[in-house]
Amino acid sequence: RLPPGPKPWPVIGNLNLIGALPHRSIHELSKQYGPLMQLRFGSFPVVVGSSAEMARFFLKTHDTVFADRPRTAAGKH
Repeated sequence: RLPPGPKPWPVIGNLNLIGALPHRSIHELSKQYGPLMQLRFGSFPVVVGSSAEMARFFLKTHDTVFADRPRTAAGKH
């Protein structure tokens, strides 16, 4: 079961919702969908945590689970 999020467009997903300042765009989306939401960047599903509690959950509580995720082109830079 995935967290809530905006309905994606074909091909681009939710990239149309991310503006020049991505942190502000995600902050605005979190007001509607909550601190844990799903976005699609193209065809890739992305789970976004947008609060200190979610960051703690991902980076401290479940760090070993998320450390072994698949590498993407974005992760190489």
